[in-house]
Amino acid sequence: MSFMKRIVDAFYGQSASPAELPPIDDGPFAAFAAPARRANFDSVLNAVTQVGSRTLDKGASADVDIARDPLDHQRLKILYRYNGLVRRIVDLLPLRATRKGWRVNDGQNYDELDVWGRTREAMQWARAGGNAVILPVFSGRESEPGDRTFLANPIDFKRVGDPIALHTFDFSELSVRKWDRDITSPYFRRPVLWDITSDGFQATVHASRLAVFSGSKNPPSYTRRSALPDDSVIQVIWDEIMRLTQTMQGGATLAQELREAVLKVSGMDMIATGDEAKFLTMKLNLVNRARSILGLIVVDKEDDYENRSNPPTGFEELSGGAKSMLAAVSGYSEIVLYGNSPGGLSSDGESGHAMHRQQIADYQEENRWPLMTLYRLMNRGKKVEEIEFHPLDEPSGMEKAETCKIHAETDEIRLRSGVLSPRDVARGRFSDKSEEIYVDRLSKISDKPVKPGETAEKSNAGKGNEARKGKTGASGGA
Repeated sequence: MSFMKRIVDAFYGQSASPAELPPIDDGPFAAFAAPARRANFDSVLNAVTQVGSRTLDKGASADVDIARDPLDHQRLKILYRYNGLVRRIVDLLPLRATRKGWRVNDGQNYDELDVWGRTREAMQWARAGGNAVILPVFSGRESEPGDRTFLANPIDFKRVGDPIALHTFDFSELSVRKWDRDITSPYFRRPVLWDITSDGFQATVHASRLAVFSGSKNPPSYTRRSALPDDSVIQVIWDEIMRLTQTMQGGATLAQELREAVLKVSGMDMIATGDEAKFLTMKLNLVNRARSILGLIVVDKEDDYENRSNPPTGFEELSGGAKSMLAAVSGYSEIVLYGNSPGGLSSDGESGHAMHRQQIADYQEENRWPLMTLYRLMNRGKKVEEIEFHPLDEPSGMEKAETCKIHAETDEIRLRSGVLSPRDVARGRFSDKSEEIYVDRLSKISDKPVKPGETAEKSNAGKGNEARKGKTGASGGA
């Protein structure tokens, strides 16, 4: 052993073997010399069991894998296509966040563009691979037919017409071509140009033309090291998915060994070692042949055959721990992720569903900015003030009845006070634009007191007619 090797071993706590140790003392007490002292970086070291040792304690030797390779796009696509657990984790939030849709008071109707569906696709692909974009296509012409170079320039809303299509591109069709490196720009360290390649379409597109959706955010120092700024949501929870899958695969192996056949042969020790070993082989072949052909076990009167069960003790605890860990890192409760029935102190699972509703609401807020960007593009630069997401839950019959009762009591108070007429109430409650009618009507109410026996409609006849002319539109893209 070299001198450098001894220094390294002493530094990391590995001592040399007794045969290689130099003699400490040539006297009569050389056999009682103390062994080489090992270096220790922990506060406490058990010299007998080596608990606390950096190299010999297997429970204290964990470290971060700094040479880890991330999941590439090919593996992510395979996982999303063939792994049911991965697909459920990816799709659950986008499907439920867009199921009821939203409302935008912009005076436009984009039903034919399927805004909800395109947005749901962009959310799914972004969570699956890191990023996805929606590219609106407008009528009108910004360049000559067949020329796509204009897409690399910032959009000029004065030269485009109405939106005629929305196209969604997933993570495997995108790559960042240029980053914004201007410190004075509000989009510093964000993509300026994107390369899009899909089914014969290839172009460099300016970021002002796209609504970009993100999966799992990365720090700015990591965004420029890959083709896309953000990561898949599967990237950070892949270890837990892999461990749960391996645990379930081990359970499948145990399921094949739940029962095993045991044949007790009389005089086994003498037959196996004597001249009758060949007879034992023929006997076992006969038993297997009779079992496969006749479905019977043929044994001698001195032999014994039994089918013994091996219960998988401990598998439920192992799989339960792996499931709980995956639920913790994915953000879903076990009731939502696995569809388990509630147990323990909770008998209805309302806490898990309430947490999931809050999670969906948070996810909607995270994607509010890409949605507002999309509507600004479709409205040709007109800013959208507010996007109102529809309620997530379906009201029960009792809740609907209570809501109707509250509305009826409110209308009765307004009728008695003369704020609204019966005609206004009927139009407001039973027309498609009830909320707009109420807001429009109440905004035109005069401060002039209403005479007894006179409704607000008569006292504000002129203003009421003007109020009916002013209408606001709403678009949702259902």
